[in-house]
Amino acid sequence: QCEPGKGSIVTKQHFGDMRLHLEFWLPLMAEAFGQGRANSGVIINNIYEVQVLDSFGLVPAAGDCAAIYDQTRPKVNASLPPEQWQTYDITFRAPRMTPDGKVLEKARISVDLNGVRVQDNVTIEGATAGHAPGKPPVNAATGPLHLQDHGNRVRYRNIWLQELKDAHPSSARCRTAGWPAGRSACRATSIRTCSTHRMK
Repeated sequence: QCEPGKGSIVTKQHFGDMRLHLEFWLPLMAEAFGQGRANSGVIINNIYEVQVLDSFGLVPAAGDCAAIYDQTRPKVNASLPPEQWQTYDITFRAPRMTPDGKVLEKARISVDLNGVRVQDNVTIEGATAGHAPGKPPVNAATGPLHLQDHGNRVRYRNIWLQELKDAHPSSARCRTAGWPAGRSACRATSIRTCSTHRMK
């Protein structure tokens, strides 16, 4: 759980291309609005944020849940009401960069929220708002995974990360868990209950 004021949860290890599954739980904050409503974020390489927010019932914008924060809004709103466990399945392809930091290929990402594809092989233009902004945009080929403390008690569980040699966010995916089509779809109600789709 992100305890307000105690800082974000950050891995010691750095990652590049990856496939990530996690579940998150948002508190009910009926008196709050906009970015003040159960705000957190899944921040890849410490600079690319997939927004976590109570956006249930809203027309999705670039600051809402499952947005590439302040860059790309989700295609649809797949958010559940607060106080329910929700899932992200993310495939991330890190930017390809020269040793001196020149970007050869920008980062790309696909995001499934609660089993619905809401970002499909989207280009990330550079560090998202609030994370090392600059001109030209800051990029990072590797970095830690960062679960953001934004002052709200957002919970996380069942976090699984698989490092990839060459991620392809646009590849076909299993309907249930977001894994490649080489693994057959299953009828499990949750990735947690299906041994086929657990991380190895």
